[in-house]
Amino acid sequence: MSWTALSFSSGQVLTASMCNALQENFTAVATGSSGSPPVVGMTKAWVRIEGNGTILESENVSSVSRSQLGEYTITWTTPFSGHYGVTWGAYLPSVADDVSVRNFRAFPVSSGSVVMTYGAFNNSSNAKEDVNGTIIAWQL
Repeated sequence: MSWTALSFSSGQVLTASMCNALQENFTAVATGSSGSPPVVGMTKAWVRIEGNGTILESENVSSVSRSQLGEYTITWTTPFSGHYGVTWGAYLPSVADDVSVRNFRAFPVSSGSVVMTYGAFNNSSNAKEDVNGTIIAWQL
């Protein structure tokens, strides 16, 4: 679908065809169709993984590889055009006596991939660990 410039007058009755055209514009923006206005900060890719790197669900992610304990390379299906941001949400069962603090870091390798590490730190040691979670990326 492509973007269509629309305008409405105050008090104008919206017909079914006008509502359909408006819906097509929402779809054009959501899919980044040609001519649609860019939306800054809109999610462009995401993936939910298991600790071994298995993809459970994703959008715009071609692969996830676990290179070592707590380290994953995520490859985007469509590379980003310029700078992009990522965030991470982990889901782990935890116990009350676990005093470790968890740390997520992401290192963009290129516009087409990012290396993500996850680790645990406490007073006596620190180590990478595998984790289940979701990484989300958006164009800046």
